[in-house]
Amino acid sequence: MEELYVRFGANVRQQRRAQKLSQERLGELTDMGRPTVAAIEAGRQAVTLHQAVALSNVLAVGLMELIGVGGAPSVDGLEQVLDDHDLRIVQQLRGAS
Repeated sequence: MEELYVRFGANVRQQRRAQKLSQERLGELTDMGRPTVAAIEAGRQAVTLHQAVALSNVLAVGLMELIGVGGAPSVDGLEQVLDDHDLRIVQQLRGAS
C-alpha cells in the first residue's frame, strides 16, 4: 500500500509544479493546508477519497492519472496495490464515469 501513496504523491507534486502552484496554494484550494500537501507529496500520509478527489479537481487531472494508471480503461495492476475494498470502489467509480 505504501507504494501507492508514494506514487500518488509524486504525481501530485509533478502536476502541482507543472501548474506553478505552491504547496501552500494547493493546500488552500483543497482545504488541506501546506503541511498536509507536503506529507501527501512525500508519500508519508494516507490519502482519503475526498482528498484525492479534491486534488484531482483542483489540478484538473483524472484521479486514475494521479493514482498512476494513466486513465487506463481497466484496473489492471491496481490489485497489486489496493486492498479488495478500495479496488471495488475504484471499479465502481470507473463504471460511473
